[in-house]
Amino acid sequence: MNMARNMTMPSSTSLGGMSNRYKNVVVAVVYSALLVALYRYEVSVYWSYMGFHWTPSMSKFIISFGVISTAAFLLPTTASARDIFLQLCLYFHFAPSLLIFSAQDFDLEYLSAFMIGTTFLMLFSYAPIHRVRAPQLTWAQVFWVATFFNLVVLAAIIAFSGVSNFSLSFSDVYEFRAESNSRLPGIFGYLRPATTKVMLPIIMILAFQLKNRTLIVATSLICVAYFAYSHHKVIIFASFTAVFLFLALKRAQSSRSIGVLALVLIMIVSATVFWSLSFSEETGANRLASIVARRSIFVPVLLDALHVQFFSENPFYYWSQSSVGLGLAERPFDINAPFMIGLEFFGNDSMSANTGYIGSGFANAGLIGVSIYGAIIGLVVSYLNGYGNKVGHPFVVAVSFTLIMGAMRGSDLPTIFMTHGLMLFILFLVVFPTKKELRQIKQEELT
Repeated sequence: MNMARNMTMPSSTSLGGMSNRYKNVVVAVVYSALLVALYRYEVSVYWSYMGFHWTPSMSKFIISFGVISTAAFLLPTTASARDIFLQLCLYFHFAPSLLIFSAQDFDLEYLSAFMIGTTFLMLFSYAPIHRVRAPQLTWAQVFWVATFFNLVVLAAIIAFSGVSNFSLSFSDVYEFRAESNSRLPGIFGYLRPATTKVMLPIIMILAFQLKNRTLIVATSLICVAYFAYSHHKVIIFASFTAVFLFLALKRAQSSRSIGVLALVLIMIVSATVFWSLSFSEETGANRLASIVARRSIFVPVLLDALHVQFFSENPFYYWSQSSVGLGLAERPFDINAPFMIGLEFFGNDSMSANTGYIGSGFANAGLIGVSIYGAIIGLVVSYLNGYGNKVGHPFVVAVSFTLIMGAMRGSDLPTIFMTHGLMLFILFLVVFPTKKELRQIKQEELT
């Protein structure tokens, strides 16, 4: 009787939480299975010459799906910046890395590198980092500071490159970009990326937050003008992705929506590939699969693996190619690591095979370099999470999305900090006002 009296039924909250965890696992498994199918029937078929081979190991796949399922079950799913970035890591770096490891004949050195890097990233993302006490701007002041920064840099680009360098063509970007870069002083290699990846998303997000059509049109035109004179398609992509993320995350109750969005995206790509294979008379690679599955998902992890493979047998750079190295080590090669990979695996020393913290960290200092980079990114995520509590997680994630994903998948970490604007955003966040003030901001304060 006493035992029966002391027994309690699980609460509906705990059962609901457990149910959601199983849903996360199902989403992750289906997503991964579709990725494998896309790799097998599209990527490895049409782009094997780029290094996408199909030499699968069933035992590796079983282990990989088990690890992915465990990660999906254990990862927290609140709507915080930390949990959102960890979910993004799961779907766009962790899972693809395991799957390409299973689909190709990569050795355990690569598995060790990305597992160690991911572990350090996750652990250090929970490091306690306190916010800095500093004077606080209003949201109107944030908007006008960022707008001034945008207009000054844009005007300087136009002045140096010339009005005649205007072009909205997506097909001729490389030709116009080379011409524009040849006319710009070297400092614009720092000013333009920092402005377009930090200051530009800030003013666009605030314009959409106010639902002010005049400001939405004006900030969008600034975005288009930056593309027209600098000819980087990523400016358009990054800015409007930031706006979309901000609006979507404002309505999201948890970071589980990241997995759902990732699954929907891959389902759409898979559907187009299935249609092409089954009903279309056209032959050749599927364009959407090329952009999403190959370029956006599998190329970064392939380049990680190639960096690890090459620098497992060759000397490390020890940051000798960067000011971070302070000139303490000699360069092992005449060209930087991304160009070495381009030369070694693609026969083109002008090809820059840029990659994120796994490949770049390993090229610099092996597993120690990967650990250092993973820890630093984790600390940055923790910092952003702390300011997300103050400023608002949707805003912080939206602005820093391309920066953090770039650090994970696309650029050496010092480049992300100094060239792409991560340091600028870290410092600017210190004087940002609260999320409560963001919700209460009035149109007349900005117009």
